[in-house]
Amino acid sequence: MLKNEEKLWNDESDMYLINEVIAKWKELQTFSKKKVFEKIAHNISNTFGKTITGTQADSKWKYLVSKYKNFKKTIASTGTGTIKWKYYEILNDFLFNKPEIIAPAICSSSKGLLINKCDDEEASGSQTVNTNLAFSPLVSSMTRKKR
Repeated sequence: MLKNEEKLWNDESDMYLINEVIAKWKELQTFSKKKVFEKIAHNISNTFGKTITGTQADSKWKYLVSKYKNFKKTIASTGTGTIKWKYYEILNDFLFNKPEIIAPAICSSSKGLLINKCDDEEASGSQTVNTNLAFSPLVSSMTRKKR
């Protein structure tokens, strides 16, 4: 634990991390994530006078993304409209259209094809079900192999 019960992360350093990741997103996609998070951690350490490692910055980012995903699932399943997490808006603005965060479509044998709407009006993460899947030319042209 840090001296004087000082927290490693606070609201300011969290926002700084989020903004740094957004600014360096292309680097994170093309270069070594470890090195990019080391740069981000160095910037945070210099700005806030705390020693933060790249691993700690990466872990904190993963935690924030995980919490964001949990909020999205809760909103989609319960229809809750009010969000009371301070980082939700900024993360939603950045992550909502990323397919690795919100899948464009999900296919399951029990529910069929679920297509996530990406309209600004439908930014609540709602899903539509394609009930005519059986009549789709792609599906109806497929035949099962006989054994």
